[in-house]
Amino acid sequence: MRKGSEQYADTNRQIRALRKDIEVRFRAVEGILTSDIADQILSGTYIPENQRTRDTAFVSYARMVNRLLYENGHFGHNTMVNKECCIRAFEKYESEVLRSAPVTLGRLTQDYLQKYYSYRFSGRGNKSIETAGKAMIPLFAAITYAFNHGILSREEAWTLLEYKENMFCRRNTRYLPEVPEKSVQYLTLEQLKQLEGFRPGNARTRDFIEIFLFCFYCCGMRISDAITLEWANVDEENLRIIKRQVKTRLTPRVPIYMHPAALAILDRWRGRNRRFVFNFLEAGFDLSDEEALYRRRISVTRTVNTSLKRVGEKLGFPFPLTTHKQRHTFAVLAINNGMPIYTLSALMGHSTIKTTEKVYARLLDSKVKADYDECMGKIFEGGCSPRPR
Repeated sequence: MRKGSEQYADTNRQIRALRKDIEVRFRAVEGILTSDIADQILSGTYIPENQRTRDTAFVSYARMVNRLLYENGHFGHNTMVNKECCIRAFEKYESEVLRSAPVTLGRLTQDYLQKYYSYRFSGRGNKSIETAGKAMIPLFAAITYAFNHGILSREEAWTLLEYKENMFCRRNTRYLPEVPEKSVQYLTLEQLKQLEGFRPGNARTRDFIEIFLFCFYCCGMRISDAITLEWANVDEENLRIIKRQVKTRLTPRVPIYMHPAALAILDRWRGRNRRFVFNFLEAGFDLSDEEALYRRRISVTRTVNTSLKRVGEKLGFPFPLTTHKQRHTFAVLAINNGMPIYTLSALMGHSTIKTTEKVYARLLDSKVKADYDECMGKIFEGGCSPRPR
């Protein structure tokens, strides 16, 4: 990292913010600062003494645990926000449905949780056990955390978490689902060429189409990574991009490779912003401020998708055109043209190959016979003859 570069300055900002946060936590400690407390502060698991009692409102404790787990790197910002929505729904249930004060950690019972779980179906309209179960996950995480930190006894925690096990075991396995599985929506090669040749009169719309195509040319790059793409991440000579992903907060094990067509788009964006390629963020934007980045990403993505949807309607596409469709398009065209699933998973930045297999399972299944025929054809062309009957 070169001293004086934007990356150098951004890293220093992150270090200063982390140092300030740790100093605030140390100053908030009442009484003697022990080595155990210092370890908890540095690991991001410390909760002040006055908030670690059985009289603490359960919803407040769950919110605090959710934030701590996020800050300690257990999950990303989007997951933290989704879990916060689940906690807020539980809080709303207590205030608007039960019309009572929040239950405390010491008074939380299995029956209390079971009634809320039932309400997820009757009052919130959840259709599946999986959906209702996901809403309970941050609540169970808080119970586990309370047990690990001595607020709940083993017996209390076991009783509450036993309900969790029972809840997730009551799945009705359907071998013939009543509702068809949701299929992956993607552009055909003809539709993609149609989009490449489309020239709208509005300059901003042209920009959004270029960003869609750039992401496609870059192995189906996520829009969140396009928004945060810096010129320093781009290696034009070797046609590759090396950057940390916004979603996973990890740098992929292989770089993002660019098709040469992406270079023409980069040339048209050069000079608009000295730091960020697509000029959605001002040059001095602090990428370590994940709250601000989350709000900006949501706003930009919504704006781009609204414009792309109108483009798709004009071109007669059979589904709403969004930034994520280019990602599916890249994957489908790659699979149909023989790219191995492991290679595709690495290029798309999936954290595990299981993610790729799950999303594109139907396409992979349909290729099995074709791959078999191709393989056997090569074997027999090489001089091996099938045994006569």
